[in-house]
Amino acid sequence: MRTFFTNKKEIALPVVFITGLSNADDEEKGLSLGAADYISKPFSPAIVKLRVKNQIKMLNQLRIIEQISMLDQLTSIPNRRGFDNRMDMEWIRAIRENTLISVLIMDVDKFKVYNDTYGHQQGDVVLQTVAITVTQSLGRPGDFAARWGGEEFVVLLPNTDLNGALHIAEKIRLNIGNVVIPCADGTDTKVTVSIGVKTQAPGQDSSRTGFIAEADKALYKAKELGRNRVCHIG
Repeated sequence: MRTFFTNKKEIALPVVFITGLSNADDEEKGLSLGAADYISKPFSPAIVKLRVKNQIKMLNQLRIIEQISMLDQLTSIPNRRGFDNRMDMEWIRAIRENTLISVLIMDVDKFKVYNDTYGHQQGDVVLQTVAITVTQSLGRPGDFAARWGGEEFVVLLPNTDLNGALHIAEKIRLNIGNVVIPCADGTDTKVTVSIGVKTQAPGQDSSRTGFIAEADKALYKAKELGRNRVCHIG
């Protein structure tokens, strides 16, 4: 497989050798160099087409598997792996273009108490509702929401200053707080979230881990101040 780069992502393409060299050593060398298939002359055009078609089919299957592996099964939004992949891309872009990048980390307030009170299935409904609400609160195609893990969610806002990030965070907080979540017994419930915000113009020596850690500190600050609020660091 060879990897070609575009301005958006890496694309792995299978390489098929078609050659007049037909002995076993040459085939072994070609395959050891990374060829997906090795076809020696003389060959049947129909068979070549079928082999290429099979390689394309396998490549598409691998891409589907890769996409599925980056989705959270419960909420159907990207998972932490999907976020890390997007974060890497946006971080590099921000360094290259010398732009700001913001991140929001949020936590459903007293989620354990909610689970203990209403049950884990209802807790799953809450997480699905929060995921939908967060996604619908974002205004630009480039904004990216993911499930960070457990009852935590994360939002990546490329080319966004602190005021813009705080505005989006407050919008998310209010939208989630206003959602009525029905229970199986016919009652209605509500939840709130605490949100930590960090904005940075990353440089070559900047740490992505430190960037996320600062947002996490802001989240804990929001919790310490009473929850259901937005706080930022720096």
